[in-house]
Amino acid sequence: MRGHFLGGANAVETNAKVGEFRASLNRAAYKSCGCDGTNGKIQKNTVDSLRAGEDGDVASLGKMRAIVLTDRSAKSAVAKNMAVIDSIDLLDGLITADGLRARAKFKATNRRMSFNINRSKFVNLEIAGTPVDSNVGKNTKMNLPGIGTVFLKLLKKNGNFNRRGEVRLEMIRIHVQEENSFGLPIGSVLVVGRAKAGYSRKNIDDIIGGAAYLATLNAKSGDDAQNAVGRPGLLHVGCEGTRGKTKSERVASLDGTGILQGGAGRSTAVGKQTRTGAMVKMTAETEAVSLLDGLVTLESIRAVSRDRIKNGKRISSARGTKVVGLTVAGESLGTIRAKNVKIPVPTVGTLFINEVGKPPAGTRRLHQVNGLRLKANSSSTVLPAGTQLIVSHAQTRAY
Repeated sequence: MRGHFLGGANAVETNAKVGEFRASLNRAAYKSCGCDGTNGKIQKNTVDSLRAGEDGDVASLGKMRAIVLTDRSAKSAVAKNMAVIDSIDLLDGLITADGLRARAKFKATNRRMSFNINRSKFVNLEIAGTPVDSNVGKNTKMNLPGIGTVFLKLLKKNGNFNRRGEVRLEMIRIHVQEENSFGLPIGSVLVVGRAKAGYSRKNIDDIIGGAAYLATLNAKSGDDAQNAVGRPGLLHVGCEGTRGKTKSERVASLDGTGILQGGAGRSTAVGKQTRTGAMVKMTAETEAVSLLDGLVTLESIRAVSRDRIKNGKRISSARGTKVVGLTVAGESLGTIRAKNVKIPVPTVGTLFINEVGKPPAGTRRLHQVNGLRLKANSSSTVLPAGTQLIVSHAQTRAY
């Protein structure tokens, strides 16, 4: 059937007001549903755990899965997108649950569009010590003492459900409206368990997508380090692009204890359909970066990933990627624009600068760019062996 899919699933979503806690919360499981769907195959992203705030007092979540599944025939298109979380402790026990499932199903036929959220539920949900029914009604609003308001099973619909329709389900949506002991600013919004699904009857011939963030650590570094660094400046762009407008995510500073310190950072995204195809560009740039208490420092770092389709041909580029004012173990290395540079780091391992992973010709794989990647080897005395720290990452895809 003519058209394209919409939506995806998030374990956690926040607004910019959340501030310093946002980097840790950005590590939550996320999976977008591509415009061309999944062709009947399950696609998912899994994150084992997440903590934000002092000792996880803002949020402590168990295993998280973001799952998307679509199927399409000549007569219909169906999307089933879902976020599953095994255990939930928010605001130091103010909201707890043994689990939740946010599931949005959307169906489009040649004549109509419809949806349901029937299989969405909570497991042993309690708010301020009071049990809440597992099948609580949609759009339930409750007072949250000392914080503000919480909405349960908040449902939002977009589109005319003729040419285009989309449904968004948020199992828990917290609005911070009072000064509080957690340091969450008034105006903060925290969503836990979000599923979104929809369909548009408009065809998109050239598919684009991308993501960018300022830093991340892999699991080898340990839970505490991963949560401290988080994934600041996370920004996604889907196959519909940004209609040519630049989206951005700004971060005042990076703070990953002694592993990573940094000044202001910014991620950007722009994407659109063009007369000859489509284009997408993602950037991630950070100032005044220090790794491992000054063992590695740099004045600024910028990762750029571009993809475009022109007259049916994919063209990928990392032009504009660079590191400025790099110093390693006291040795000044200046500005580096060359790609895929390797530098040994004493007592740690290897530093990869302006690392570019180009997709093989004719494939749909990601074009990935790391401004910096630090890998700890087996003899590292500073970080656990196998630890990988990335600073300034951008990725794109077009086909």
